[in-house]
Amino acid sequence: MPTYNWNLNATVQIQTVVSSQGSSTNNVATVNIISAGQTLWTTTLIQTSNVGVVGGDLIIGTGSAATVIYAGSNFTLTVPTALTGGSNAAAITFGAPNEPKHDYNGLVASWTLTST
Repeated sequence: MPTYNWNLNATVQIQTVVSSQGSSTNNVATVNIISAGQTLWTTTLIQTSNVGVVGGDLIIGTGSAATVIYAGSNFTLTVPTALTGGSNAAAITFGAPNEPKHDYNGLVASWTLTST
């Protein structure tokens, strides 16, 4: 299964694990938010349910060094076809307790129909 890792910052990583379901190839994405090797949030995206939403603020770490991923941040799966690649797009609002919020809107993983 192809695995893609994308760093949100120095302590938080977004991991996308691509797998297959049924007769389709590379059409499932499991999204994990990881810090210090520990999975703190996960969702599985499939073609018929292709958006995963962080339901509540996710506070990672402590004090002023904490990272907050705010509720409503989401991930969207695009299933690959013979003509276009697959992807996991993120719309993340994040920050630290005493800092302004930041937004990231873009791809955190992309793959082809035949990725291995």
